[in-house]
Amino acid sequence: MTLRFVCLALLAEESASGYDICRRIRASDLRYYVNGAQATVYAMLKQLERGGELQSERHKTPGRPDRIVFHITPAGRSLVRVDAIDPDAEGAIPILMRFSAQLPCAQLHSVAVRQLAAARSILDDEAERAVPGTADAPLAAWLDDARLSYCRFRVDALTDLVSLLAGAERSTESRRS
Repeated sequence: MTLRFVCLALLAEESASGYDICRRIRASDLRYYVNGAQATVYAMLKQLERGGELQSERHKTPGRPDRIVFHITPAGRSLVRVDAIDPDAEGAIPILMRFSAQLPCAQLHSVAVRQLAAARSILDDEAERAVPGTADAPLAAWLDDARLSYCRFRVDALTDLVSLLAGAERSTESRRS
């Protein structure tokens, strides 16, 4: 589902070949969250084309195979929305923020709030599970500290993101009225 969203969102920005999409995935943080292998991306593009979300056009190149360029259709553009990604999935926030210009701020805010609640719950669980450091288990204590630090960092980052999105949402609403 995530690769489907990423392919559609990239093509909503500009038409591209499958090779170009793979290159854009590998050249960005998207590579951490979706499989950008050519076989996987090409299979997804063909599936989207069969479903009517994309159209393709062949460009002749002398001495080389034809270059197939994909264009998003109105049906495909309608699928570039926040609810196309599982908000609890790892990487949901970075992927949605990468395409935030195409998505409603209020929806991004609701996903960030949900992720923040999950991160706080994980932090609470980790804090309860942490073992005080002892001479017998220094590595276990260090790992607990590292997990807690990561959880705190994630909660802090998501708290900042929720605040920023709430401010952007209020600003958008005030411009409308």
